[in-house]
Formats: sequence, C-alpha cells, structure tokens
Amino acid sequence: MWYRSHALEATCLILIGALASACGDGPVGVTDGPLDAAEAAFLASQISGLGVAAVDDEAARLAAVPAGLEVNASVAAGPGFLRARECPAGGQLEIDGEINFSFDGETLTVSFEAAKTMDDCAFERGEELFLVNGSVEITGNRTKVAGAPAGLQETHIEGAVTIFVESTGEEKSCEIDITSVADPEAGTREVTGTFCGHEVGENRPSRE
Repeated sequence: MWYRSHALEATCLILIGALASACGDGPVGVTDGPLDAAEAAFLASQISGLGVAAVDDEAARLAAVPAGLEVNASVAAGPGFLRARECPAGGQLEIDGEINFSFDGETLTVSFEAAKTMDDCAFERGEELFLVNGSVEITGNRTKVAGAPAGLQETHIEGAVTIFVESTGEEKSCEIDITSVADPEAGTREVTGTFCGHEVGENRPSRE
C-alpha cells in the first residue's frame, strides 16, 4: 500500500507540473514569442513601405522653386508635417515629424525625422490578417533632380510594436530595426535589418 500510495502521489505531481508548464502564468492566447521568419519578412517589407507616399508628397511640394529664389541659391527650413493614411486592409497610419530641405539649381535634397504611428493597422498575407499597433521612429533622405527621384532613397525605421495574429488570437511584441533603400532607376526597394528577432533581407518592387 505504501508503494502504491507514493506512486500515485508522484504521478499526480508529474501531471500537475506538466499542466502548469503547458498553461504558463499568462493569459491564454497571448505570447511575447517572435513571429516566424516568413511573417517577419512580410511585415518588415509592408511596414517599411507604409507611409512612403506621405514623405514623397512633402518632397514634391518642396520641389517647387519658391517665388523670387535665385536659381543657384540654397534654402534650409524645417516645416513640420502631419499626414494620415488608411492602412492596406483597414486601420490608420499617422506620420508626424519634421522635414528639412536644401535646393540648389535643379537638385532638391530632403531629410526627415518623424514618428510613424499605427492604430489597428491591418495587413493581409494570404488568408492571414495581422493588426499592428504602436509607434516607430523613421529617419531618412530623398534627392530629386528636375523633379524626378535621383540616387538611392533611404529610410530607417526603429522601435517596437504589438502584432495581433487573427487566426491564433495571439498578440506578439516585436522590436523593429530595419532600413529600406529604394532605387528609382531599378524600380526596386531593398529591406534589411531585424524584425521581431529575425534577420530580414527583402528585395521588392519599389511600388507594391
């Protein structure tokens, strides 16, 4: 009887330990684990390209030669800009920051620094839906000659967001440190860096 009692007790302890390990201490369906590599690469590319048009719109506005400005003169200013956009599958994107520029003849050089805030910003990958929330810092530069993009156009994105995965009901916390380099001549955009613990290296059309 003594052996049977202790064997039963040991079995119960093992089962309790296994259940505790499986369930964990946090709420069911919530995890801080990383996305898989394919999901991370997809979202890195999507988030890096999101809002590029807002910066390009500002660059186009600045490309107009101010009235009375001499052809070879240079100007520098830091007007703020605030742009709101809908995300690809719903939700909202807002870009708020500063843009600085210099103009010399036909060459416009722009640098910018802004916060890119996503509010239930939705992205679809096949049948999967991701909702992204949070704010990241973006910095970069643009060059235009005679109104057309010239040379590499670079954007750096750094910060942290939460990502809700609809199919599993999980919410994941992700660190972002990626660089997007658009080549207007080749019509491509290369995204490199780290996203949610994964190294990413994506080369895609500059306008998807």
